[in-house]
Amino acid sequence: MRRLRSPQVPGRKERNREPPRFRLIVVCEGQSTEPEYIRKFAQEQGFSVDHLECIPGPGTPMTVVDRAIQEKNRLVNERRRGVPHEIWAVFDRDEHPYVNEARQKARDNQIRVAFSNPCVELWALYHFDKDQNAPIHHDAAAKALREKMPNYDPDKGKVFDYEQMKKHYQTACNRAKKGRANREREGDPHGNPSTSMDELTERIIELAEQKPLL
Repeated sequence: MRRLRSPQVPGRKERNREPPRFRLIVVCEGQSTEPEYIRKFAQEQGFSVDHLECIPGPGTPMTVVDRAIQEKNRLVNERRRGVPHEIWAVFDRDEHPYVNEARQKARDNQIRVAFSNPCVELWALYHFDKDQNAPIHHDAAAKALREKMPNYDPDKGKVFDYEQMKKHYQTACNRAKKGRANREREGDPHGNPSTSMDELTERIIELAEQKPLL
């Protein structure tokens, strides 16, 4: 006897049980600032949420990298071992200890890093402000961003206004690249001020355009 399929619940799509063909995992220092921005940016590019995982707030740069390594090992040990994946660690210089050691540990374990000095607020400032060449403290960066982005509150979650930022995205990328080049000429490509958040966002765009990988 032919077995009939159970009726589908209205409004519910059948799940595609095929596992994702690519996974992007981003481990962030912050609880809300970086994860919220990255999720919104990826969604804007058409990056499938099923293939992106943002892990918020492990703490210091070293603990962020350690968590990223844990995620890498988890993927290797689970049934998704054959799924292509890429793991990023996102953290700031601020006043954290062992920042250079954290970056080196990430490199040793094939973890890519989006690093901001002094803080990720510099990346947001690059969307609005003139080129920032003088060193800046993270409190001054947060204050300057509040003046440009009224919805940003450094005392309440520090969430960026993505809608306000997105139209200036290419300007921010250009400033980030110029800043790193200036720091490199000064002898420290990761010096203050600098950020490589543009490298992470450009990678998201690249992956989103590679539809067969997703």
